[in-house]
Amino acid sequence: MQDATEAPVDLAVDFMDLTDDRRLVTRTSDARAGFHPVVGSYAIVGDQDAEPRIARIVEVDEGAVVLEVLPEVDLPVDLNTMDETGMPWTFLHQAPDPSRITPGRHIVVGSGAVRAVAVVADVTAEGIVHVQPLAGPVEDHLHLLAGGPSDG
Repeated sequence: MQDATEAPVDLAVDFMDLTDDRRLVTRTSDARAGFHPVVGSYAIVGDQDAEPRIARIVEVDEGAVVLEVLPEVDLPVDLNTMDETGMPWTFLHQAPDPSRITPGRHIVVGSGAVRAVAVVADVTAEGIVHVQPLAGPVEDHLHLLAGGPSDG
């Protein structure tokens, strides 16, 4: 899947309407020409005041589309890329805010439409970051994202 910033917007939305559970409702008529929303698929969503984001289509009914906007990533990581440590890795400079990437901290990682909460395992002197993804969806671990380094 393309990065949201490189792809045209599939559905126009108003991010001001984003709910606490990251849901948005828009009209099927707000879809770009040729885009047909299908439950379970992903769409690039955006408005004129913010960068486009990736959202999962959760319902299409009576001309309305319900979307679940994926959380922004703290660190873009291809979770299938593992080195000799057996952990996914990437470079620190890839992080939008490198100050958030500290050992022991829970962060959101991923690429494309894939998201996971992970613990930062280490940051090497060369700027390589290893992460340990947690099993389950991001929603199961939201309570871990507010704090700093984990206690366990």
